[in-house]
Amino acid sequence: MVLAKYKKSISLLCLMAFLTFSLSGCFSGSDKIGSVKSVKLGKIPKAGIVGGVCAGLAYKTGTSTTLWRVIFVVAGLFVGGGILIYVLLWIFLPEYEEIPKDFNKRTQSR
Repeated sequence: MVLAKYKKSISLLCLMAFLTFSLSGCFSGSDKIGSVKSVKLGKIPKAGIVGGVCAGLAYKTGTSTTLWRVIFVVAGLFVGGGILIYVLLWIFLPEYEEIPKDFNKRTQSR
């Protein structure tokens, strides 16, 4: 089948679309705590497990860090592009000096 041949490419494109919409604020919890646009995108190593990329994405989008970790693990296992995207974000995202004060509220962490 034609779809089976392009399954990985389609999955990677879907992931990229989700990331794009998430970072633009379409799926964010912006009504809870200020505007998503007022928060800069960056990695937060002190709040993360590996490089702080998932923590930074969760802070920017107002979602859980666990959600971003699952997205990258699934993308890495089934698509293969998740690892590449994570590494590129790890390299190119600016770094927060400290964990932002409203990090737990924005990311729904407990």
